[in-house]
Amino acid sequence: MAASSSKRKTKAQIQAERAQEHAALKAVAWAVAGVVWVLTVLALLSYDAADLPTHAVGVTNAATQNWVGSIGAHVSYKAFLMLGPGVWVAMAAWAAALCMTAAGRAIDQPVLRLVGVGVMTLCASGIAAVGTTSFMRGYPSFPEGPGGLVGVFINHELTPRFATLGALLILVLVFWTGGVLAADRWMIAIPRWIGETLMRLMDVGRAHAASTAAARPQLAFAMPKLTLPASLGERLAAWRAARAARLVRPTDLDDFEAEEEDAPVAKRVKIRRARAGAAAAVEADDADAEDVDVIDDPDQAQAYA
Repeated sequence: MAASSSKRKTKAQIQAERAQEHAALKAVAWAVAGVVWVLTVLALLSYDAADLPTHAVGVTNAATQNWVGSIGAHVSYKAFLMLGPGVWVAMAAWAAALCMTAAGRAIDQPVLRLVGVGVMTLCASGIAAVGTTSFMRGYPSFPEGPGGLVGVFINHELTPRFATLGALLILVLVFWTGGVLAADRWMIAIPRWIGETLMRLMDVGRAHAASTAAARPQLAFAMPKLTLPASLGERLAAWRAARAARLVRPTDLDDFEAEEEDAPVAKRVKIRRARAGAAAAVEADDADAEDVDVIDDPDQAQAYA
């Protein structure tokens, strides 16, 4: 009994063995996916429009020029025929998934991520088809035009309804939406990173401008402050006070009364307010005059002067 019980595996050992088997299968699957990705990229890069099967040229190559042989020629032909340059978006997403799994990071919500990649791929094909031929320079071209059959369909549906500019804006917006589905963290972090980078550049520019301004030579002199002598300042203040007192004379009140009698009813209110202000000024002038001591002796006046 003791020997048979020792041969039995515990639950923890069974789970450990299953985990090892799962890790081994994941490693094999990752290696297969990586090799397939490399072969697909090589096939796409070495695509020749004259390789069979093709309908772009009348005379085909006697020997397949694709680096991956006839299989690579078939795969690249079908990929560019259906998606055009949009196939590179799918290849980039495939490479990102391989890198994440190699780093030990699990891909959450794989179905949603796959849908986002599909949307981005289709929009890239549509942008290629709606755009001009010069926009797609460098990509393989078919008689159907750049963007593949998917791009031809999108162009046929959007351009007559929204024109070229509107169709491009819609496709860019949908492409960004697919990017959020495929990689929400990156698509949201990229605009924030761009904004923070621009703000840092602006701060650096302001700091450089401030340091440059501080390094400029400053004027070594300052404008002298104008100060008046005490006697001249007192005389100027007395002259201003006398001038203000002369602006309103007691006889001006009579002028206000005469003007009020001849003025229309609508203007009499303003005249009455002006007369009240003049009367207050005259009363203040009279009060100041009462506090002034009059000196009759010329010698004493000369002494005060």
